[in-house]
Amino acid sequence: MTTRTKLNIASFTASAMSFLIVGSHLLALPQPVHWALLILIWIPLGLIFTYTKKIKEGRAGEIAAGILPASKVEDDQRKGRRRLIVIWICMVPFTMSTPLWMPFVSGISLGLLGDVGVSIITLAMISVIFWIQLKKIPKQQPPPSQRVSL
Repeated sequence: MTTRTKLNIASFTASAMSFLIVGSHLLALPQPVHWALLILIWIPLGLIFTYTKKIKEGRAGEIAAGILPASKVEDDQRKGRRRLIVIWICMVPFTMSTPLWMPFVSGISLGLLGDVGVSIITLAMISVIFWIQLKKIPKQQPPPSQRVSL
């Protein structure tokens, strides 16, 4: 099994566990199961970081050996930057609609003002995280010889 496949499995497992954690009230899961999920979710999250690091090290080794051209890496970085911006744009309505769906899913409500405040704080935290990640990715344009015109 390749490292990429292991990373995909760990990502899917962490996602499924997080959905079970958030929806444990709605699904009427017992409290011990909820706490077990809260503790055990750190295993796939740790594996995600480990596998991501292995993939990055492997890619750096391929570049150093001359197997993978540096232009391919720059192209992947540009694609990653665009993908990150699209994900952030999708997160804005999701976090701002939290007061509408979270009380039904989690069973916890802080009142309308509290729920709106939490959604704004969540949006601010997500925006800072995405901004930091975007600053790490260079936004260089490809040289004129490599640009594709449509």
